[in-house]
Amino acid sequence: MAIKKRSIGSKIIVTWAVATGMWASPMAQALETQIYGKVRISVDALDRGDKAESAPGAGDAISGGTIDVNAYSSRLGFKGGQELDGGLKFIWQLETDIKYDKGGFAGTTGRNSFGGLSGDFGTVLAGKHDTPYKLAGGKLDPFIDSRADHNSMVGVNPAGASHDMRASNILMYTSPTVWDTKFIGAYVADETPDNTDTPAISLAMLHGHGPMYASVAYQSLSNSGVGGDDDTAAKFAFGYNFYSGTSIGVILEALDAGGANGDRNGAYVSAKQKIGKHTLKAAYGVASDLGDDVGTGATYLAVGVVKKLGKGAELYAQYAAVNNDTNATYGFKGSGPSAPAAAAGEDVTAFSVGFNYMFGYEGAVSHRGSAKE
Repeated sequence: MAIKKRSIGSKIIVTWAVATGMWASPMAQALETQIYGKVRISVDALDRGDKAESAPGAGDAISGGTIDVNAYSSRLGFKGGQELDGGLKFIWQLETDIKYDKGGFAGTTGRNSFGGLSGDFGTVLAGKHDTPYKLAGGKLDPFIDSRADHNSMVGVNPAGASHDMRASNILMYTSPTVWDTKFIGAYVADETPDNTDTPAISLAMLHGHGPMYASVAYQSLSNSGVGGDDDTAAKFAFGYNFYSGTSIGVILEALDAGGANGDRNGAYVSAKQKIGKHTLKAAYGVASDLGDDVGTGATYLAVGVVKKLGKGAELYAQYAAVNNDTNATYGFKGSGPSAPAAAAGEDVTAFSVGFNYMFGYEGAVSHRGSAKE
C-alpha cells in the first residue's frame, strides 16, 4: 500500500494494487478522500423594526435593533469515492456546520451528507441534500451564505414552505450532461407514521453553454399546503457572464401553497462587476401579494463590495433591506439565524462587514453549484 499526500490537509489518495486475491478481477482500486471547508465570519448591524405594544398602555414599543456576530454557513466536510467494477464509482460526503461564533460544531445533520453510485448512467445518491429546485437558481445569488442571501425572497411563501430547501431522506438522480444540459430529479420520503402522507418531488433541468446559464425547476410538497393542499413552486432562472467582467442573473417564480390566498409570484435580478481584485454586486427582488390579500407583498435590495485578499480569502461589506407592505413580515433568512420583521409592515435592514476563507475546494462543488460561491 502506498500513501501519497497532495496539498496538506486537502486530499489523500490511497491506492491498493491488487495483483491476486479473492476479488472478481485483478485491478487497482483507488480510495480518494478530500477535506474541505469554509470559514465565514460576519458582524451585522441588524434592525428588524419596532415590535408593537402587546396591549394599549403596556409601554413603549420594543426596538428590533441588534449587533450580531455570525458564522454564515461555515462548514467542514469530508468527501470521497472508490472506483468499482463495471465502470462504477462509490461516492460519499459528510458535511457539518461549524459555529465559529459559538465555538463548536452544530451537529452532523445540517448539511449535505450522502452516499451513492456514479457511472456512465449519471449519479444516484441517498441521504440529505439540496433539492433540485434549490440547485436550479442558487448560483445566481451574489450574496450567497450571508445576511443578504437571496432566500430572504426567493423560494419563500409566507402561506407555505420555503422551497429552496435541503431535504432529509432524499433519493436523487443526476443525469449525464448531454448537449450542455443535465436533468436532476429527486423524491423525498415521508418517514412519519401518521395519517397524512407528505412526500415531495423536485425536478430541474440545467443548461450551461459558455457564458450562458439557464434552468427550469418544479417542486411539489404533497399535502403540505393550506388545508392539506399540495404546496408547489415553479422557477425559471437565467444568467450570463460578459467578457467585461459583468455577470447578470434573473429568477422568476410562481409559488402556490393552496387555499384561497396561498399563491404569490416573485422576481429577482442580480449583477456583479469585477474590477481588479474588487467585485461590486447588487440585487433586487419583489414578492407579490398573496392572492387577493392586499398588503402582503415586499421588496428586497442588496448592494455590496468584495475584495480578494489571496487564494480562497476575501473581505466584504454590504447593505441589505427588506421593505414590507402593511401586512407582510418578510425578513432575512437562508443563511444564519432567521430575522423576520418584528411586526407586520416593519422594514428589516442589515449592514454587514465580513471575512470569508475557503480551503480544499480544488475541483469540489459547493451546495449551490460552484466552488467559487
